Parts: sequence; C-alpha cells; structure tokens
Amino acid sequence: MPNEKPDSFQCGSFEVARNPDVRQFVDKLNRLREAVDACRLQDGVGYTVSRSTNGTVLSIKPSTGGTVVAERDHQFKVSVRTKDGQTQFRVFRESFLFWTTGGAIGPETIGGLDQWLETPLPTDVRLRVRHNNSFDFVSAVVEASNLPIYAPNETSIQLARINESKRVVQSVFSFVRARNACLNGAPAIVLDTQFVF
Repeated sequence: MPNEKPDSFQCGSFEVARNPDVRQFVDKLNRLREAVDACRLQDGVGYTVSRSTNGTVLSIKPSTGGTVVAERDHQFKVSVRTKDGQTQFRVFRESFLFWTTGGAIGPETIGGLDQWLETPLPTDVRLRVRHNNSFDFVSAVVEASNLPIYAPNETSIQLARINESKRVVQSVFSFVRARNACLNGAPAIVLDTQFVF
C-alpha cells in the first residue's frame, strides 16, 4: 500500500537494495538529518529543553509561556515576613470573606485582618469564630494557633500553615462558611469553604 502522507522533507523512500548507489544513500541520509534538525526543539524565552536517552523534557518557567495570567488574590491570603528578628504573618483584607446563615460578614468585623502579627514557627493561621447559644454570629478573629477549637459556641478553621522555613502552605482559597452541625450529640457550628458567585 503506498504511503499517502506527502514527503515534506523530500527524503525519499528507504529501500533495501543489492547494490545501493552510495551518493543517493548519503543524500537521503543528509536530508533525513536536516529533517530531524528542523523538528528539534531549542531553548527559548521562558523555557529550556533537556534531552536524554529517556526522552526530552520541556521546562517552562512560571508566567512566561503562552498567555501571561496575573496571580489572582484570593480570600484569606496569608503572607509571611521577618522584621527585627521576629516572624510575622498577615492575612490580607478582601471583601465578603465569611458567610453565615444570616449572609455575608465583611472584613471590618474580623479582628486581626490586614495586620502584621508575630508568631513562632511552625504555626497554623486560623480563623476563630464565636457564636452565642442561639448560633448568632458574635465575633471572628485571625490568629496563630496549632489547636483547632471544638466548643458549642466557638470553632476555627485553618487558613494556612507556616513551616519552619517560613514557607506558607495555603489551605483556604475561597470564602468560608459557618454552618450548624451535630458534634458529639450536641448542636455546634463548623466552618468549611465555599465558593460564592
């Protein structure tokens, strides 16, 4: 069956012959080498190419290839810095961070937002929320604490973890929601994440 694909590099067919013409064979090999070279990936702006016997690896640097997408700020974004020998963290202010059954709670009602707060390492950055016995919202605060809270009128959620090398591992990228639940047979509130559009 004849090959239906066109020979775009004009290498011609390779056939076993009893007495091959050396010049034609060398010419075909040179065209084949040129075809391979034309298909080879080269290092470029924002990426590098590594070749081995196992294959070729294309390493693309972040935010350089294709469409450049700006990093999106998200709710409860945690940053860390060192100032005067002390490690500090900050949870940046965004609007409508927290939702209860009564609706959105804005950032002005959450303590500790948009402030640099000192903390030892490693630590969890948590949002702690308090409700009254009727499960009405009372207060919310951002703090550093490695202990989750399990109480009928108070609970918390881990926003991020800051390890010993000051690397932030973000846990929450969306809005936080408070909902009623049953904990050890008693009514309680729990916090989880929810995207709100």
